[in-house]
Amino acid sequence: MVTLVDPHGHQVVKAFLTTEECNTIAPKLLRDEHKILRIPNASTTSYKGTTKQFQVYNILTHGDIRPLNIPQRLLDLPQLQHLDELWIQAWVNVSHLGDSITKHTHNDPKDESQGLIACSVYLQGHGANYTHFEDTGKTLNVQGDLHMVGEFLEHEVRKNLTNIPRVSIAFDIHVEMPDDVMTSKEYTKRFRYYKRPSV
Repeated sequence: MVTLVDPHGHQVVKAFLTTEECNTIAPKLLRDEHKILRIPNASTTSYKGTTKQFQVYNILTHGDIRPLNIPQRLLDLPQLQHLDELWIQAWVNVSHLGDSITKHTHNDPKDESQGLIACSVYLQGHGANYTHFEDTGKTLNVQGDLHMVGEFLEHEVRKNLTNIPRVSIAFDIHVEMPDDVMTSKEYTKRFRYYKRPSV
């Protein structure tokens, strides 16, 4: 298994999305929040709101997200530029007043590495917003920056204390085909496969 990001650490890619892109996307995702929430989802995950919908919807298929060509931008990153294909599970986090994302990892530390990278890009919120990472502690979320988080690194986003929704997009990047793709009839709703265009 190739390790692209320290499984117990994280890296930041500055200006992965531009300020203009963030300011354009966030209102459209808020506009469509009710549609995403209406997608049937029988899972018993503890996540709530649009975050819970990661199991039944991939935000990269959204009409206003597709033109950003996020998969190609990921493949162009130094950490990933030697790869030719990715499996990506992507969703939107919309945190209203009192909402939070509790402390979690994206793979059980008792399991073997899956070559998974958990990513997030902060789009919109009121004032300073932070993610609390196990390795760096309280870390300011800068609009448009990409956080590439190791699969075993604990992190959380604490309660939104304002009436202005906090919006981010997040995705798990798999460098090999996830087991779920093989076992779930609904995998195309969760995972999108991307191959680098041939030259």
